[in-house]
Amino acid sequence: MDLVRRTATALKRFAVRELVRIARCGNQPIGFLVAMPDYNQVLAKMNGRLFPTGWLTFLRMRRKIDAIHVFIAFVIPEYQRKRVIEALYYAVAREALARGYTWGEGSTVLETNLPMRKENERLGGVHRRTYRIYRKQIS
Repeated sequence: MDLVRRTATALKRFAVRELVRIARCGNQPIGFLVAMPDYNQVLAKMNGRLFPTGWLTFLRMRRKIDAIHVFIAFVIPEYQRKRVIEALYYAVAREALARGYTWGEGSTVLETNLPMRKENERLGGVHRRTYRIYRKQIS
């Protein structure tokens, strides 16, 4: 858990508060969606180098990012299939468009997570890549 907290703390600096949404039923959180500007657009221009001038490129180019990347989307089981994820996507998409972002990309969804894949496709998402995890016993 310590790694998760450290990673979240490091990423908080780059997050845009309005692209993070929490759905609630009363006072109980029932789902959340975390999106961030697609910093890969800037990192590609930096050629993997922060120094000597990469940080200047980052500061200059980060305002030209035109996409968001959804990192995490989650709804507790009791509220799945009740349009909660749609409401979260809608709220983030409205905010993203208002901020000048013109497109978005979702994060990895397990190949076996058919309900989430179908939901994303129903919302207009297009499946572009399949990632698989293989396991091999090494003796």
